[in-house]
Amino acid sequence: MAGTGTAHLRPAEDVLLRVEDLLVEFKLKRGAKVNAVTGISFDVKPGETLGLVGESGCGKSTTGKAIMQLPPPTGGRVIFEGRELTGLSGKEMRQTRTKVQMIFQDPISSLNPRRKIEDIVAEGLDIWKTGDKGARSRKVDEMLLTVGMDPDVARGRRPFQFSGGQCQRISIARAVVTEPEMIICDEPVSALDVSVQAQILNLLEDMKARYGLTMIFIAHDLAVVKNISDRVVVMYLGKICEVTAPDQLYAHPSHPYTQALLGAIPVPDPDVRPEDRPVVGGEIPSPVSPPSGCRFRTRCPRAQDTCAEVEPQIREIAPDHFVACHFPLAPGEKLIVSTNGSSSTGERQPIPSEAVGSDRPESGSPAEGLAGAGSTQGQSQDREVTVPTASRDDASGDAEVGSAELPSPEPVRPGETSRSGDIGPRHASSEGPAQGVGEGPPPLETSGSGTDAPTTEAAGPTGPVSLPKRPTAEPSEHDVPDYDAEHRSEGDDKS
Repeated sequence: MAGTGTAHLRPAEDVLLRVEDLLVEFKLKRGAKVNAVTGISFDVKPGETLGLVGESGCGKSTTGKAIMQLPPPTGGRVIFEGRELTGLSGKEMRQTRTKVQMIFQDPISSLNPRRKIEDIVAEGLDIWKTGDKGARSRKVDEMLLTVGMDPDVARGRRPFQFSGGQCQRISIARAVVTEPEMIICDEPVSALDVSVQAQILNLLEDMKARYGLTMIFIAHDLAVVKNISDRVVVMYLGKICEVTAPDQLYAHPSHPYTQALLGAIPVPDPDVRPEDRPVVGGEIPSPVSPPSGCRFRTRCPRAQDTCAEVEPQIREIAPDHFVACHFPLAPGEKLIVSTNGSSSTGERQPIPSEAVGSDRPESGSPAEGLAGAGSTQGQSQDREVTVPTASRDDASGDAEVGSAELPSPEPVRPGETSRSGDIGPRHASSEGPAQGVGEGPPPLETSGSGTDAPTTEAAGPTGPVSLPKRPTAEPSEHDVPDYDAEHRSEGDDKS
């Protein structure tokens, strides 16, 4: 993928901007360098919108800034209106920027927070003394009205007093006020809400039609690029992998990486299973030491030995459809990935049905408690608990107390300590405070034990069963007072 070549370039006399073998590197310590952009070429016709797409870190924004000479590229050529920009002096480049403007990704930080909106929009006009002061003021009002801002309200305010969408409108007004030939839009809607994104995109389309603008639209959202672009360039790790029209790119993506990008777009259809869509695994290689040959080969399921040895060249596989790949996909062919998304070939295996919503693992296993989380229904599994049946001896024989009750403590003789005090549940007495910490429940005795403990009658399946009544416990110093009850009583007295 990531290849070089100029087969996709059109005649120089037909284009407004032509970039050839652009190289951008950033030096690191100990002689290392970041290969941000390596040998890419493309062109833009007058009135055309070129979409530059790819995942984060592929070099899209660096390419846009290199065209503006911010900073100048390490190598290659940038030709605008037949003029080489890389060889211009500082003054000549500043004057050329009035014809090539840029809308930055973060609308708020791109505006000077200490300046008023009228000064920000008029800065380019003031620097080059375009017309008199009155003409410049009228031009600013016209631009603010064009982008949907009220000049009377916005003029004296500062950027922090506006929302992100309003700041982006101000950035567009600042870029268009000098009447440029080309605007580079560096992800102008990525930081905005969906509803505001549609407004900004429609505004850019209106500005393009009204002022005859040529645009380079940088984004990682292919759905947005399809609606606004006339031609699309797909990038990966500083290289170009595919160039074609947006409709052709969506209908017949020929590069495996392009099809993986399209497969990552969510589809609002419940019948489309995510695991059936083309996905590539692996990590993006470091731009400090990119792979040899094709830079996508470490993640490509179609990679062969040739991909590591020979860098692919951009070639035409259909009219106005160019791909840099040794083994491009045929029209209608789907990308096949391995089970774990690695570079080996083979179809993705579905998740076994018995692995979804399976029974809980045995206690103590590492997967305990996670089986329910993997259920596709998202519901917890209920377990049926069986409570042992308790029995008690009385005068009529063995009487079954009930199948839904917990076992009662064993009867004890007078003077003995209960052996089941640490087994049964601890209940707070209804006639007194709870037992202190570390104390077991008082011993229970049956009606025939010879003690004078009061008893209560409990209904059983074979007749009433005599149960000892729990004596009232004396307050302990460990007991925690009920402050809520005290406050309630104080409130009742006050009321």
